[in-house]
Amino acid sequence: MSQTPMRTDAELGTAIEEWQAFAATLSEAGVAVHQRADPDRSAAEQEQVTTALLWTLLAAVAALPQMNRDYPEFAPILNPSVRRIAANVDTIYSVANIRGTGTYRITGRRGTVRIVHLQVVGGSLGTNEKVTVLADINLDTCRINDRGWVDILLSPERPEDYQGDWYPLDPSLDEAFVTLRQISYDWLNEIDAQLSIHRVDQPASRPAEGPGTVLSNMRLVAEYVAKEPLRFMDVQEHQLASLPVNGLIEATQSLPGTIGGQAYTHGLIQIAANEAWIAEWEPPAGSPYWGVQLLDYFYNALDVMRTQASLNGHLAAVDGDGKIRVVVSAADPGLQNWLDMGPHERVQIRLRFYGAKQPPISTRVVPLTELPDSLPRNTATVTPDQRSEALRNRAIGLQLRRRW
Repeated sequence: MSQTPMRTDAELGTAIEEWQAFAATLSEAGVAVHQRADPDRSAAEQEQVTTALLWTLLAAVAALPQMNRDYPEFAPILNPSVRRIAANVDTIYSVANIRGTGTYRITGRRGTVRIVHLQVVGGSLGTNEKVTVLADINLDTCRINDRGWVDILLSPERPEDYQGDWYPLDPSLDEAFVTLRQISYDWLNEIDAQLSIHRVDQPASRPAEGPGTVLSNMRLVAEYVAKEPLRFMDVQEHQLASLPVNGLIEATQSLPGTIGGQAYTHGLIQIAANEAWIAEWEPPAGSPYWGVQLLDYFYNALDVMRTQASLNGHLAAVDGDGKIRVVVSAADPGLQNWLDMGPHERVQIRLRFYGAKQPPISTRVVPLTELPDSLPRNTATVTPDQRSEALRNRAIGLQLRRRW
């Protein structure tokens, strides 16, 4: 979200007028997105568009407190509860806006979550303008002290005699942001990192905000809702145009804002109620993380807290031949590596491989009656009670993570 200049009293309307303008912009944004999306969607899929709009609004409102680039803080923007734009459901995403001319310190506890990744980006979040990745930082490449704390400095130039972890900013870019991703394997037992960010080249005390700050930020929220869904519709439409039904494509280069060193695979699944979709691959050697999840037809991740619509390297079973086999269907076949597509007529699927290239992946569709003969005899199964326990543990684990 790009920060707008503060307007003068003469430029500000009354509070009622500003609220009406805010509501009108939101209405226009929603209509524009629906008009573009709805013709090719069923009534249920049109509701998916509305859901994405609501989540976009929620993320923008949540980010309001840290829009001041001189006094930033990490604010939630995507997580397993705000599941828009194909967000990784194993990941909690936060963002802090900064300036390329400032000096910022990021410090706090590393935690035990699988991966903590910082991405420093020049530009503004949620615009159609080109952004530039200035740094991809895996916290495990940084110094972690005896207390489990990290201490990272971002600035245009390394301070003289500074020996700690430092990453450069571009002083020609007044607008920049830091995205924090916390990727978890074991939701029940891993502990998220706790990181702070503050600017150190100015007084710690924040001056009182003048009149018009809230109104200016309201306009940013409305602009974000107007632009962000359309921006990702461009991405979706490009992918869907090249996707074979029930097939997969390597999608790393076609996605905005990806993590450096992570491979992305995408697919579209459209099967009958009495069919199952199967994918199989060998987990890449040395990769610390892989995950697979289902999305609806508007890029929203399915509800992984209450349904088994995702798996990762911790939750999935590996077959005796060393391969992962994932089965997607509406009916539960009693397999550990099942993904629940629920009542959806068609779903999208996203796979991620951190620190690795996409492995060869084969796919096929089989009748549910032939599923047992299509898988190895030792394929891991679960009882109804085990499935119920797994679902309860998913809900507990995700609620233990910081989402707000």
